[in-house]
Amino acid sequence: MKILKKINEQIQKTKLDKIKMMELSKLKLDPTYKDVFNQEAKKVGIEKFISKLPFVYVYERIDMSTTLYGINIYPQLIRDSLLHEDLQKHVTGKFTLSTNFDDQQNQFLDLHIELKKGAIIQDDLKNMICNSVVDFLYKYSSEYKELKDHIGEKAYPRITLWNNGESDYFKPGIKQKWIKK
Repeated sequence: MKILKKINEQIQKTKLDKIKMMELSKLKLDPTYKDVFNQEAKKVGIEKFISKLPFVYVYERIDMSTTLYGINIYPQLIRDSLLHEDLQKHVTGKFTLSTNFDDQQNQFLDLHIELKKGAIIQDDLKNMICNSVVDFLYKYSSEYKELKDHIGEKAYPRITLWNNGESDYFKPGIKQKWIKK
């Protein structure tokens, strides 16, 4: 078991953009650890499943999804909800999604959206975007549907609109980060 702890420590030390690459044969471990590891594997009957080849350990993707009360919210669903024809004349389609907490420690979705040049920030537009996002998530995400049915308006995102090119959330010329953690 010491060897597994040592491998886990090695993985934690080699953080490189959340992807860890490691080759067991190149680990700087005392050779006795390898022997102990192989003996332990033999005891539990998994020695034939242990490969001596290099392997890739993927820790996590940081732009895959965010969570709200334990359910996953994927950026693709938000992107699709912003494609509504009434919204396309106002928004660029760029957004950043994150989960935050209010003063009472209630979770909420924080949705930052970039407006097109010349578009004006209005409460009506915020409401239209919020309704589009909620309707789309409710229709296409069974998890969100269940959550909204249980907690009601707490499942609604908080929308912040930004003028084109005005925010740190939407820098020109770089890949858009859909999820902020």
